[in-house]
Parts: sequence; structure tokens; C-alpha cells
Amino acid sequence: MQLEFDLAALLPPPPIPEYTGRAPMHYTGDFYIVDDLAAAFRAWVARHGSFGSHPRSHMWVSATGHPAPAGHTFTTMTADLRCSVAYDHPRGCSCVGALLHRAQCDACEWVAAGNENGVVEAWHDHAWPGWRDLPVMPLKDHESPAARSNRITRWAQEHQPVDWQVEGAPIRTARASLASRHVEGRSPWKGYDLADTENAR
Repeated sequence: MQLEFDLAALLPPPPIPEYTGRAPMHYTGDFYIVDDLAAAFRAWVARHGSFGSHPRSHMWVSATGHPAPAGHTFTTMTADLRCSVAYDHPRGCSCVGALLHRAQCDACEWVAAGNENGVVEAWHDHAWPGWRDLPVMPLKDHESPAARSNRITRWAQEHQPVDWQVEGAPIRTARASLASRHVEGRSPWKGYDLADTENAR
């Protein structure tokens, strides 16, 4: 048994299959469907290893799908363009220096990149035009998560237009400036809870 293990260690590693996918194996701002971006990242990992693969590759990864209205898709992902000197830049850094977010609609070949809240809002402008006119649920301090969830549901069902009470629809809630992240899946219809800091008081 030990001899088998020793022989296996001496054998050359299996050849890495040639990558023939559509998306490049590096950062890109161009549109490629989510599956093509994922295939490119898998090919990069097969060639370079998984350790530190997000910052080392600078590729779009961590794709997350979200509910979307008919005719659209909604996927978010990130590209880590921050300095990765610890991994593979012994002579200095040429990184852009940001964790970039991306939202895209494969159905429409639509894409936006930037900060997290910005791309979420851009996608809602694309697929849910009119969301900025939705009523804003008032802020209530010192509320437990369970109480807030129940209040969101009751308030949205009473105040949100009926046409916006459908699968994937967002809601808007007033938030303090320190809680301004848009939260996925927190509307009663599994859409986004979009923060409104201007109506916090």
C-alpha cells in the first residue's frame, strides 16, 4: 500500500484541459452570460489552484441569483481588484484597488458594475421601472429582527400598490445612514428591501 502511494506521488499530474470557453480568464467589463463567466473562473482555478483565487484572478465570481420579473434575470457577483501583493506581486502592485460589484440580466444582455447599492439600484431601474416611486416604510428604532420582519410584511401589504405585491418585487424602507445597504430577499415577496436614508426621520 505504501509503495502505491509513493508511486502516485512520482507520477506527473494529469494534463489540464485546454480552455475553449467564451469568457476570458481574467477581469473583463464586457458582457458574458453568467454560465460563461463561471466556466472561465473554473478553468482559471484548474490551472492556478483555488487558494486566493478571487483576488489573484480578478475575475467575476460568487454569482448569486435573485428573483426577477418575467423576461428578466438578476445575478450579482464580485471581482476583487484590490491589491494582492501577498499572493503574486513580489515586485509591486498594479491592481485597481476596489472590490467591484456587478449586476446583470442575461435575458436582456444588460450589465452594470460599480458599488453594491449602485448596481442593485441600476438593475431595479432596468427590470422594475417605477420602484423609486414606491411608498417608504417609516423607520422604527429599537426593534427586534422578528418584530421588524412582521412589521415589514404588514406595512407592505397595506401600503404597497397591488401590482407590486408579486414574486420578486422590492420594498423601500427608511433607514439610518449606517444601515443603508440594500438587503436581498427581505421584501414579503422575496425581493430586495431597498434602503431610503433620506426619509429616516
